[in-house]
Amino acid sequence: MSVRDAVKIEKNMCGICGIKGLVTKNRHTYISDMLNALHHRGPDEEGRYFNEDISLGIRRLSIIDLKTGSQPIFNEDKSIAVVCNGELYNFNRLRDMLVKKGHNFYTNSDVEVLGHLYEEYGFDCVKFIKGMFSFALWDNNKKSLFVARDRFGIKPLYYYYNGGIFAFASELKALLKLPFINKQLNVQALDLYFSLEYIPSPYSIFKNIHKLKPAHYIIYSNNGIKTHRYWNIYGTGIENKNKLSFHEAGDKFIEILRNSVKEHLISDVPLGFFLSGGIDSSTLVAVAKELYNKEIFTFTIDFEERSFDESKYASLIAQHFETNHHSYVFTINDFIDNFYNMATYLDEPFADLSIFPLYMLSKFSHQHIKVALSGEGADELFMGYPTYAAHKYMYLFNKFPRAFKRIAKYIIELLPTSFEYFSFDFKLKKFAQGIDEHNPLLRHISWMGAFSEGEKELLFSETLRKNEPKDMDYVSDFIKYFMDNPNTEEIYKFIQHFDFSTYLPEDLLVKSDRASMCSSLEVRVPYLDHKLVEFICSLDHRLIYQKKLLKSVMGKSIPSKILSRKKKGFPIPFSKWLQNERFLKMVGEFFDKGFIDRQGLFNYSYVNFLLNEHLSSRKDNRKKIRTYIMFQSWYKCWYN
Repeated sequence: MSVRDAVKIEKNMCGICGIKGLVTKNRHTYISDMLNALHHRGPDEEGRYFNEDISLGIRRLSIIDLKTGSQPIFNEDKSIAVVCNGELYNFNRLRDMLVKKGHNFYTNSDVEVLGHLYEEYGFDCVKFIKGMFSFALWDNNKKSLFVARDRFGIKPLYYYYNGGIFAFASELKALLKLPFINKQLNVQALDLYFSLEYIPSPYSIFKNIHKLKPAHYIIYSNNGIKTHRYWNIYGTGIENKNKLSFHEAGDKFIEILRNSVKEHLISDVPLGFFLSGGIDSSTLVAVAKELYNKEIFTFTIDFEERSFDESKYASLIAQHFETNHHSYVFTINDFIDNFYNMATYLDEPFADLSIFPLYMLSKFSHQHIKVALSGEGADELFMGYPTYAAHKYMYLFNKFPRAFKRIAKYIIELLPTSFEYFSFDFKLKKFAQGIDEHNPLLRHISWMGAFSEGEKELLFSETLRKNEPKDMDYVSDFIKYFMDNPNTEEIYKFIQHFDFSTYLPEDLLVKSDRASMCSSLEVRVPYLDHKLVEFICSLDHRLIYQKKLLKSVMGKSIPSKILSRKKKGFPIPFSKWLQNERFLKMVGEFFDKGFIDRQGLFNYSYVNFLLNEHLSSRKDNRKKIRTYIMFQSWYKCWYN
């Protein structure tokens, strides 16, 4: 089936919420308040369901076949009710299978598949689904609530459980509308945030609210709550190497990618691509050009700062594939004007500042389209980050005598500081942070994150630490699962598994979801088709390392200037912008002794030492300072 021949099926990007175990006349008001908090995720329509002690709600953003598909959606006798945020890309095949088994459908919605699939396969129904989703299914016969999240965590889901009441929502702000949920700070999550720059599942910044992990589902019934994992990249023998040759692997890869892109192109509203100028997004445009019979829109961000700007490469791809190209120049004023708004969109502290240009890109793109395809996931899939190469270099570096390593580290620290994008001194100094760390995951975190354990001892106040364990080493506890369950002995696939489980769902996909949904734009990620991921992860790492396979397959389709480019992220010139008077004045309160002492979380002298050291160009503390000020902007929005 080609894209142009696709059946017109209703799909939705939405915000969902619900409460189980609460019987009160106020629950209608509670659901209304939660839905109002989720309005930006689904401005087109609202739906509700009440039955005994179960309450469900949904806000809907319509994408395809706009006249049908209102939720909640039911089975034939309405004993099953479903609300879903997301896309089920294989709904056509599932629908045909279910019709043959005797099921009757009353809408054109992909979501209706879920109820019938559950009737056939119970909780295992989630294993049949391809897509991005979080959904809640109420079984009135069994009096049980079934809540699930997609394999990669593309769509979010928060929940609260106190033994008698279970509540869930697409965003944390909706749960905080419930009067029985308080905002008690989770110190464990706080500690992890200042190491990782994000808060990983199952934690949230609040002590009594959790995030459902990717590839997990919850069953809540009279017997209590049970959580299950239904999929694991490396958990079913997939880590065994596929014996395909390099050429055969390339052919199979492009076949699966084409199928994924084809499914992601189905839309009855204008559709486009986020184009960075790198190989990941360029590949999607190249594949779409073969499959899509409509005009292709592409969108990119420009920067005035030269070392951060990729627009010329995005323009090269746009010209090469003759797309309708649009660009937006992101400036420091965009950053400052949206600084506090972003904290309300995010719900939790989040230090990845590239969410700001991504938000402006989403907002700008929404003037032309309602659906955008993005290249997220390709770097994890093809081991494209510089850190994978750094682990290789560290393996070689560790063969030198200890004295040599100490001298090298000392010399590296003496290099003058540059605030250019990913400058030579920045890379070397980051590399040096991992010299004394033998645990590969802790080394990886030191390269990717902000504060080390020793630095956090200086950062956090005595007031905060006095009620916590003496060592307060939550990071080691967090990675213990990965160390106890390594899944693979190859260091590269070990780190890949960690990135798929942490950085991708907790940073990149959070950024993509929040930046787009607060603009009422749907973002799709074709590289995160689980069949594609399973295939690539089954290959020998030497075929995929640093995107070797991807570059080989796309060699004849994409200009050589794009193929030969080094990996570049989507950062902003924060080190330079931090010296801007307007911005410094705006965040000045965060470095004020009175404010810090009243808050009771941080050490005033150390925080100001980091700032002064950076402003004097003695050291590039961008990652530490941005992590700190993004927490404080969140704190000011949620506690003041």
